Amino acid sequence: MEILKVKLSGDGYLVNGSMSVPKAEGNRHYAMVKEWLKTNAPEPEFSDVEILSSAKSDKYDEISSKASATIMSGFASSALGASHTYQSDRDDQLNLVGMVVAGSDDYFKCTDANGVAGYKLHTIEQLRQVLSDGKTIKLTILQHADVLKAQADATETVELVNAIEVSF
Repeated sequence: MEILKVKLSGDGYLVNGSMSVPKAEGNRHYAMVKEWLKTNAPEPEFSDVEILSSAKSDKYDEISSKASATIMSGFASSALGASHTYQSDRDDQLNLVGMVVAGSDDYFKCTDANGVAGYKLHTIEQLRQVLSDGKTIKLTILQHADVLKAQADATETVELVNAIEVSF
């Protein structure tokens, strides 16, 4: 076997891009790699491009996860005249949309400034306002997430990717 290229790979080497050779004394291929390494240097396990791509992927995942958690954590609306907090997990969002589509006054759960939660009567106009406020907050979070992802995408070093602070 002619060795043209050796790349570090876990606890061994990847030879010629296709043969995995473990670091194991007595293995004839490992002996050949050791001989080759006397006059050649192996490629790193991951290229700088692969490392940067992985860092960006991890940052995108962090951004998406934190954006989703923020969206699901609730939002404030003053549709009832004073600020109330509304739950915003997927079911809550669907229930609110359903109430607005139904087009009538209804009870919807919210929490007042004193932390008292309960189902309070909302007029259809108030329900529309709650939906609009929630949509605005959600859109703001998603737009901020896109800005952070674009920032990560434009960076050229792992250090700069890792320095991007993800907060909503």
